[in-house]
Amino acid sequence: MELFIDILKITIPAVLVLLAAVVVLRQEAEKSFRLQHIRQQGERNKQTLPLRLQAYERLVLLMERLEPAALIQRVRDEEMTIPELQYALITSIRGEMEHNLSQQIYVGDSTWLIIKSGVEELISTINGIAAEMPAAAANADYARAILQHFVQQSKISPTQLAIHHLKREAADLLG
Repeated sequence: MELFIDILKITIPAVLVLLAAVVVLRQEAEKSFRLQHIRQQGERNKQTLPLRLQAYERLVLLMERLEPAALIQRVRDEEMTIPELQYALITSIRGEMEHNLSQQIYVGDSTWLIIKSGVEELISTINGIAAEMPAAAANADYARAILQHFVQQSKISPTQLAIHHLKREAADLLG
């Protein structure tokens, strides 16, 4: 019996040391794994940050190009009829959007939704004003009516709202 107690005196501390070693090694392995994960995350961020910032720049440029004054100046020709100008404006807007569709993967869902909603509101306004224009009106009157619509509104234009969200999201990205 005394031999059994002597064996227990040796075995119990050895088992406790073994368990402590297993716990410590497991914690070190988890710590090492977390550290490696953080490093990999940092590397990914280092690679994607320039791409994301470039996407924000492109989308701000898109919204600036879709600002009604810039859009009309770029598209309008004196000899166009109102339906032709309306078609040219909408075609230009859709072309710009199609050209920048891939940028949506770099911005937040809410920001992309604001961009899409702003574009839809702009198209709707262009169509609505065209429908209200007299048949004999010149395209200059139509262009002026579009610009006045956005000037008369006391709220921020859809393109400027999108730019505001893009800038805020980009600033958050940079920390």
